[in-house]
Amino acid sequence: MPSLTPSQWPRLARIAGEVHATLSPIRIACDVTNPLLGLQGAAAVYAPQKGLRAEDYARLDQETARVAALLCAHCDQPESLHDTPGSGAAGGIAFGLMCATRARLLPGFGLVSAWLRLEARLAAADVVITGEGRFDESSLCGKGPGAVAQRALELGKPVHVFAGQVAPMPSRSGLYLHGITPSGTNYQRYPTQYVAPEVISRWRLCMHLDCARLSDRNPDFRLKKCARRPAAEAPHRPETRERSRAT
Repeated sequence: MPSLTPSQWPRLARIAGEVHATLSPIRIACDVTNPLLGLQGAAAVYAPQKGLRAEDYARLDQETARVAALLCAHCDQPESLHDTPGSGAAGGIAFGLMCATRARLLPGFGLVSAWLRLEARLAAADVVITGEGRFDESSLCGKGPGAVAQRALELGKPVHVFAGQVAPMPSRSGLYLHGITPSGTNYQRYPTQYVAPEVISRWRLCMHLDCARLSDRNPDFRLKKCARRPAAEAPHRPETRERSRAT
């Protein structure tokens, strides 16, 4: 069966098939509270981050609603399921799993925070550095980087966020946003690893800050400076080149 992309959804008339009865219970660690549809839904909030044009939003949201209704009918689930906070996560994948497999959503940040002992690490830090592909208002609605930033600010820690793109946002004391993709970048000219020179300068400045307890093995470690070596002095790593050629 060919891949059924959103542009082909109008061809979808019904949904068939079933989920195996022995499937283990599914729990989804979810960072966001967005529903599937509407002004705070997947198409409105997350699709533009992936390149959706403004003029295509209404059509995508309408088709998402239609396909969601087909899935609800097939799985004997109420259509109100798409209003569940978090059902719009990952472009609506959360909704699909909730509908077809009765999956349940769990607070993602709380789960990961407990695993990583993040509360203790934030309390011990002098500076907090985090990042995301695009940092905007949705980042502060439960996403991991935004949750890290908010908790660090509550603890009185300065936070530096590095993102591929930073949307205009109200300034907050202690929160410093750094966009690492220069405006007007020609992506065909630069590789994905390209970082603007001015961003490198800002990053070097941040790394000069006294970052406490960067290593569990050496709690007293302090990163005092970021030395810059000329490109000619970069270590020779032939194994990396051979690995790249092999792939």
